[in-house]
Amino acid sequence: MSRRRRQAKKKSNFIGMLLILASIIVVVSVGWVFIEKKSTAVEIDEITNCPVEGANSISAIYIDTTDSLSRDQSLFKTRTLTKLISGSEKYDKFLIYFLTENAEDLVSKLEVCNPGDGRNASALTSNKRQIEKRWQAQFMNKLSLAFANLKTASEASRSPIIEGLKYVSTDAFAGFDASSKRVLLVSDLLQHSNLVSHYKSDYGLEDEYFQKNIDNSLPYLENVAVEIFYVVRPENRMLQTNKHIRFWEKVISRSGGYINDLHMVK
Repeated sequence: MSRRRRQAKKKSNFIGMLLILASIIVVVSVGWVFIEKKSTAVEIDEITNCPVEGANSISAIYIDTTDSLSRDQSLFKTRTLTKLISGSEKYDKFLIYFLTENAEDLVSKLEVCNPGDGRNASALTSNKRQIEKRWQAQFMNKLSLAFANLKTASEASRSPIIEGLKYVSTDAFAGFDASSKRVLLVSDLLQHSNLVSHYKSDYGLEDEYFQKNIDNSLPYLENVAVEIFYVVRPENRMLQTNKHIRFWEKVISRSGGYINDLHMVK
């Protein structure tokens, strides 16, 4: 065999070894990705998109529909809530409740988790466009539809906000160990029921008043953050005072929670 042919054969063998090595690397890489994805897979409820073992955080959106909103108030409410929701993290859970004049009728209108919009997904192992489409269809569109179907009653005879909040806190949080829990409360906060009426009496801030009238009906808000969207009623400006806000601060603090933000919805 000539020297040139021996060199050509060595070169061919070397290229073959490189191809085999490259194939092994590809197979190992694909196998590693498969094993990694399988080991980190989370079992998901097909209806809610929520992890079966529990969500990272829980947000209860509690909207008082016992009185109407103006066009501008409704627009502000919808856009602000949508912005908050769209900025949530993967597997954050949202529930929506609409309060009517009968707190006994209160049920969750929607329960859904953020499936992830793909912002942190690897372009090598994930279809980011498909993930974003699923996020829009299975999460944002469902929430938008729930808001669109919201109906208000301009002449409701009662507004049992505290009683409704007690149900919301029980249904949304009891028995769940999420690291973060919050209520997004949209209301004028003008309580009007057999428990207490802000239209008929000068509600008190003293402990004795709460012990006598409210403590037995307080919601369960231990370590729950409450974000209030305070709907301003020009016709009730004499009722919606600083004392009125302090009343609700006391309701929430005596329930174990705290107000982390308050937005004036004018």
